[in-house]
Amino acid sequence: MKKRHLLLLLIVSALLGCSRHSFPTQTMPPAATATQVDGRYEARLLETAAGPLPYRVAHFNPDSLPDKPALVLYLHSANGRGSDNIAQFPRQKAIDSIYNYMVAHRMNVLFLIPQCPADHNWADNRNFPSYLEPVKELLKIYADSTDKQHAYLFGASMGGSGVWRMLNECPNTFAAAFVASGMYRNFDPKTVAKTPLYVTLGGAEDAKPRADFPAIVEVVRNAGGEVMFDILPGLNHPQTCEQSFTAERIGWVFGHERQ
Repeated sequence: MKKRHLLLLLIVSALLGCSRHSFPTQTMPPAATATQVDGRYEARLLETAAGPLPYRVAHFNPDSLPDKPALVLYLHSANGRGSDNIAQFPRQKAIDSIYNYMVAHRMNVLFLIPQCPADHNWADNRNFPSYLEPVKELLKIYADSTDKQHAYLFGASMGGSGVWRMLNECPNTFAAAFVASGMYRNFDPKTVAKTPLYVTLGGAEDAKPRADFPAIVEVVRNAGGEVMFDILPGLNHPQTCEQSFTAERIGWVFGHERQ
């Protein structure tokens, strides 16, 4: 009887051990699949005087310190324009890179990803008017519930142009910003210089941006700005928008705090 009882205990113990091994408790979500637009990114719509703004929002690691989450805003490139609140995700590898960094570092973050309509641009150009006013309204909504000292702005291509304009119009909002191959010339250097900025450009991009970018960066530096500038050898424009968002560069942005 005792032997049978001992054998039963061994069997139960083994089964429990197998169960713990097969179904480990995860303390954070898996990495690398953010752009599937799954349940982590809630779809919302903001109605503004300038027009509707579809956007996605996700709150990662809410149990981490500090109590109020940092705010991260990503402005997509031109191929994400539309009104379906989905197109801003495919072909935007930057979202995955930022997401993976936040997960790996257990950052308490509110991540906002708005969508620009098809007939607009984040920053104005000859063909499309700017659509940043609704984005500003979006930031106001989340201002009181997020950490004002830790708000960060990222953008690629058209979104990078939007970053330049946003820094010019909202100079005391972000702790730091990142531009991947996006240009905007109509700004005040002293105003943009108030926000630390990381800028990248592909070494195989068109001749005009390769000629203009260094001069624009130097103008901001001469105005007292903290600007990191990397030329990525051999990369064309799409490759630069995809490969610029390394952990080291993202970490540089998140390493800043607004005073």
